Amino acid sequence: MKEKILEFQKNLNLLIDRANKNEITFESIYDHIRIRDLLPETEVIATIWSIDDIREKFPEGTPDHILVSALGDLYGMLQDAAVMAGHEVIADNLNPVDFLEDGDPRSMMYKIARG
Repeated sequence: MKEKILEFQKNLNLLIDRANKNEITFESIYDHIRIRDLLPETEVIATIWSIDDIREKFPEGTPDHILVSALGDLYGMLQDAAVMAGHEVIADNLNPVDFLEDGDPRSMMYKIARG
């Protein structure tokens, strides 16, 4: 994990150097990094919501700070919806036997428990 964090830091520092040299804008740094690169390998993030996802609901020319505020108001609901939907997807689609090797005693125990 340490190597992953140090690699991310190195790439971020290179982007900041490029922005300081006016090769890219500071705002565009976000276009060059992935939030998933910050997560531990044991975690998954399904999606990230952006103001671009709600922009069409507002009149043309609505300032970004209004969209940020609106998206912020939805944050809790979006998070709750993602958790509920995620639990449903896991319950409906995850079969641990598919990931256990043949002959693994846990595989047999799971099959017996599931009937």
